[in-house]
Amino acid sequence: MSYDLYTIAVRPGEDPAGVYEALGDAEEGEVAGWTDEQVARAEKLAASLQALNPRLERFFFDYPKVAKALGVTEGEARAQWRHIELNTPEADNPIQVTIHADHASLTMAYWYTGDRARQTIREALSYLAAIERETGWATFDPQIGRRLDLRSDLSEVLSAYEVGSTRVAQLARERSPSPTDRADFDGHHQAS
Repeated sequence: MSYDLYTIAVRPGEDPAGVYEALGDAEEGEVAGWTDEQVARAEKLAASLQALNPRLERFFFDYPKVAKALGVTEGEARAQWRHIELNTPEADNPIQVTIHADHASLTMAYWYTGDRARQTIREALSYLAAIERETGWATFDPQIGRRLDLRSDLSEVLSAYEVGSTRVAQLARERSPSPTDRADFDGHHQAS
């Protein structure tokens, strides 16, 4: 489970929620051709984000392996998996940025509350601000259901993220039996 944010092109007067929904529909397995301009923009965005945080690591796809898994040619795999993924190293804040031809998405694992959550959200919003500056796109938050103002919505995003992190931790506790429960189960199982 993750907290997801999207930078999308929204024209004046256009409802960001509608643009976001259309984006989700378009992503459902469709292969879109990238223009040279889109490729250049994606590469520039990746370079800008890595300049902002040199620890962001670019993931490189193993296209022969992807092609085999999808049952397509390597060329088709390259066309379908053309986006750029940037990931933070394991010990850093849990953030992945994915740059597509016409939008970018940012995913944060629900891991933290408190100060670490605030650090994670601040870092994420700094990446989104860089993307907005370079593209003119707007950030949409599906969890809150609206366009974000990256300068003034930190508290609201942080609150929503912490609710998700708390819920994920609660679910993990509910699914994982305590040591006492395991002993009771093991004892019951052995007595049968």
